[in-house]
Amino acid sequence: MGSYTILTVGPNMEPAVSRTLDLLDVPNEWFRVRRRVVYRGRLILRVMALFPGYMFIIAKSLWMQIERVIGVRGFVRFGGVIENVPERVVAQLRERAGASGILDEDAMPFHPGQPVWLKVGGQQQPGIFKEYLGPTRVLVEVSMFGRMTCVTARLGELRRAVD
Repeated sequence: MGSYTILTVGPNMEPAVSRTLDLLDVPNEWFRVRRRVVYRGRLILRVMALFPGYMFIIAKSLWMQIERVIGVRGFVRFGGVIENVPERVVAQLRERAGASGILDEDAMPFHPGQPVWLKVGGQQQPGIFKEYLGPTRVLVEVSMFGRMTCVTARLGELRRAVD
């Protein structure tokens, strides 16, 4: 198997893009999570995309055809180079998801509202985890200039405040 790349897709387009990529014989993964959410004043369990707007694929030199698929926005690039994701990362997510392909909220390392430490430079700053923005980015609420502010950070920059 080749290495995975990250594909960005439009809002709620993961299922449609996945079906189209299956028709093109392009291996793809998009992970879902079962989360507790408030809906019409009640707390319910809902299945939603773990990384909304992102999919893991093995492109096999089909870059142009994949970018033409309806719902695809493009590949994640750094400095114009398409970013690769180690296969072990996708394998670990697949293992956590099990046969259903759906992760439980408890299987994730961080949960909304959880106290965390954010590494800023060489220092640790306390914060509150808000949500996952993508496979490697998170939203964290930290205190700046005397008020709470949301900032984006890399997943690797977070640590649990209490174990």
